[in-house]
Amino acid sequence: MQVVHTEPEELGMHKNYPRAIAKGEGKNRAEVDLCQIADLIVAVGPKLKEAFSSKLRSSRRDILQLIPGSFAEFSSIEHAVQESVNFKVLAFGRGDFEDFSLKGYDIAAQSIVELKDSSYSLVFAGAPDGRQDEVAEILLQTGISKNQLIVRSFVKDKQRLRELFCEVDLAIMPSRTEGFGLTALEAMSAGLPILVSGNSGFGKALRGLPMGESFVIDSDDPKEWAKEIAAIRQKSRTQRLEEIQRLRRCYDERFSWERQCQALVDRMWTMVYGELIFRALQQILLEARIESSKTELSQALKRTSLEKGFAISDNQGEGNCMFFALSEQLVLIKGIQISHDELRRTIVQHLRENPRLPDGTELFHFVGGYPSWDAYLTSMMADGIWGDHVILHGAANYLQTCIHVISSLPHRHDVMICPEFDVSGGNRLVLGHVHELHYVSLIPHNGSKDV
Repeated sequence: MQVVHTEPEELGMHKNYPRAIAKGEGKNRAEVDLCQIADLIVAVGPKLKEAFSSKLRSSRRDILQLIPGSFAEFSSIEHAVQESVNFKVLAFGRGDFEDFSLKGYDIAAQSIVELKDSSYSLVFAGAPDGRQDEVAEILLQTGISKNQLIVRSFVKDKQRLRELFCEVDLAIMPSRTEGFGLTALEAMSAGLPILVSGNSGFGKALRGLPMGESFVIDSDDPKEWAKEIAAIRQKSRTQRLEEIQRLRRCYDERFSWERQCQALVDRMWTMVYGELIFRALQQILLEARIESSKTELSQALKRTSLEKGFAISDNQGEGNCMFFALSEQLVLIKGIQISHDELRRTIVQHLRENPRLPDGTELFHFVGGYPSWDAYLTSMMADGIWGDHVILHGAANYLQTCIHVISSLPHRHDVMICPEFDVSGGNRLVLGHVHELHYVSLIPHNGSKDV
């Protein structure tokens, strides 16, 4: 599997080196070509997703968006609540000379000039090692006073960065364009008030939050940045810190690293192994095979079912257990009378007419031990052939009903097989899975059909 991470083409417009636009176009063309051959394209933030969705429109490629969650290593920082005489504004990141315009570091310096107040100062932490004086000279050309400028090297050490976040009052990211903007995310994670460019992925992500708009600036005019910086300072330090804490909590609720990484893993599993439900059902069968005692498993399913409000209704099995169980559930839940053998033929015929997933993937990819899809269906049509995970998938779609499978294995979660299309209302069918390939019907204790 190939996964591609991309950058926006417009970055080349703001680079300060010879033939920057031409080189940027060439790099972007290479990235688009990689996207065309990749199995999965992951865009970090909404800005990159929008950019490459447009570039790949002709090929109709789907792009997965990943919005970075906050940095836990900065979440424990406690800021002092007392006000300082001077108000320190932080701009930080890798200050390579060719990126000065791109990152808007000149905007940061010019905004301090526009404030016309010597109590403001700019802390720039991003100079290449040993070149702090050169960076200072470039920033001084904006008109900022030497007394209002502090230039430091790029901060790599996390502890030093924590100390820096406590030293200053506000972090700004005035980038003219930014794929995402992890520096501002780090500052927010540390509970430091921020102002970020609207032409950044982070800015676009913040706009989707209830209070995020007030932290985003849609301009590269230093006067606008100066105005917003002054507005931040006019609030009490306690209010500033409380507001950024509320923003961070809101951001964490919306953009969880854990949920997004799990979604990415699930997407890759789906692409490689098929629908997640197949993986879950196959895993139940696999783990069941290592258990030694059918009696123990039956008792385990009985206990689990009782805890969930169900009693077991067993059947004669003989290779038809899944169909017996489904047949009984249809009578119980839907009032539909259909024999197990007729149900088998009906489901197999449905699979014959619908051999693919909605994305075009052939269901035969999820079948093992058969030379062809037709051979598999022919086998499944025969009496006494055990039903499998593909049969359950077909049953859910044909019956337009979710099927809930409760396992006898205590460390397994329940599996819910739902139709490929939305099903509104209706009760699900509930099966129990015991031992290797044995299914039973599960009946509510109170006899109600509401399961």
